[in-house]
Amino acid sequence: MSVTKEFWDYFKPICESVEGVVYTQMSDGNRWERILESSRKEKTYPGVFALRPKYKLTDNGADQTLGWFDVTFFVFCYPEKVGSYPHEDAALDHAEEIAAEIYRKLRADDGRSILFDDGRPIHFEPVSWLLTDAAYGYEVKVKFALPVNAILYAS
Repeated sequence: MSVTKEFWDYFKPICESVEGVVYTQMSDGNRWERILESSRKEKTYPGVFALRPKYKLTDNGADQTLGWFDVTFFVFCYPEKVGSYPHEDAALDHAEEIAAEIYRKLRADDGRSILFDDGRPIHFEPVSWLLTDAAYGYEVKVKFALPVNAILYAS
């Protein structure tokens, strides 16, 4: 197992547990090929697409190593009618609601399975995806830690 797999095994079920989410995928590096390919052959909206996170390891002095993940993920929704401002706004609103629900689920786990960075900052930025589809959503950035001792020091 890898540190990144530990992150994904934690994060993916949280995304999948949000009502309405039909697609959850992590990128191969910082590339978009997986969602591009998926959008051509399967239902991907509403969906969550996470970039493979960068992370740093810290030791708390008590033989507990934490992986601090800089997480960037996207929530995309497809409007009922492309080119209609009200429908595009509704897609953005829906994506924002999904992103906020993911954050609520992460926050509910703070201090148990994960730790948040000081102040628990999270950044939401509206985005549009106009390559193969006309999808609208939010780019979300958050930082949290997971314990990774079992992975790093497995004997």
